[in-house]
Amino acid sequence: MTEVSIIMPAFNAAQTIAEAIRSIQNQTYNEWELLVTDDCSSDNTSAIVSAMSGKDSRIKLFQHKTNQRAYGARNTSIKAAKGRYIA
Repeated sequence: MTEVSIIMPAFNAAQTIAEAIRSIQNQTYNEWELLVTDDCSSDNTSAIVSAMSGKDSRIKLFQHKTNQRAYGARNTSIKAAKGRYIA
C-alpha cells in the first residue's frame, strides 16, 4: 500500500524536474507515489517525466490540455492520490 502521495505541479520545468524526481527516489523511505501534473509546458517536461515513470512505476504523469496554474495542477494530482498522507 502507498503510504505517502507526493504532489508535484510542473510548468516548463525541464531544466530541474529530473533532479527533483531523483531527489525523491533517493530517499530511504520507499512507500510513496509521485504524482506530477504538467500544466501545459512548452518544453520537454512531460517527456522527461514520462521517461522516468517508465523506469519507476511509483511515478505517475498527468497532463493538462489547458493551463490551470499551480493550484489546478495540484488539485489534479490530489484527486488521483492513493496514499494515506499527501506531501
